[in-house]
Formats: sequence, C-alpha cells, structure tokens
Amino acid sequence: MEYSHHGADISSTIPSGGISAHDLDRVNLIKQNQSFLMVGTLEPRKGHLQAIAAFDKLWAAGNKSHLVIVGKEGWKGLPDEADRTIPEIVYTINNHPLLNEKLFGLTMPVMNY
Repeated sequence: MEYSHHGADISSTIPSGGISAHDLDRVNLIKQNQSFLMVGTLEPRKGHLQAIAAFDKLWAAGNKSHLVIVGKEGWKGLPDEADRTIPEIVYTINNHPLLNEKLFGLTMPVMNY
C-alpha cells in the first residue's frame, strides 16, 4: 500500500473545543440542501471567485444547493501588489447577498506545525 502526506500533521494540531450554538445552527441549515464544499486557504489559483460566480448563476435559476467555503486568507505577509485577488475573494464572501443562506464562509482554525 502506498500513500502520500499532503501537509497534515495531525499530532501537532490543536483539537476543537466543540461547536458554538451559532455554528451548529449554520450546520443544520447547510444540511437542508445539497452542499458543495471548498476547503483550503483563500488564494487566486483556487478559483473561489469563479465558483461563487457559477453558483450565483445556479441560484438565479432556482437551484437550492449550498456553497460552503472553509479556509483562511492565504499568502499573508505579501506586499499589497502581490496578493492579487485575495482581498476581492474575502470581500465577495463577506458581503455576498446570500451569505449564511446559500453561501457559507467558515474560517479554519490556525494549525500549529
């Protein structure tokens, strides 16, 4: 059997302290319809803006699916001119008219490596 490690060091992570009542309400809402999950840092190369634009078209056509984006802002510490569309991704998620209805943006905890 072969396998590949993809950057996870589970033994060095901090376990969750549980889920808040607010987050549990969001999870229950997400479970009501088919959901699509994107997990990872928010970076231009990962297509978050394209995925949101595609779901905007689906939702306008009456589709009830959810888009769940779990991640934190990537490429921290770069000069403003190098972060490309990261601020636009964050703004688009945080200000979307269907945020917490059909689009869910969840922040991942910081991992300790």
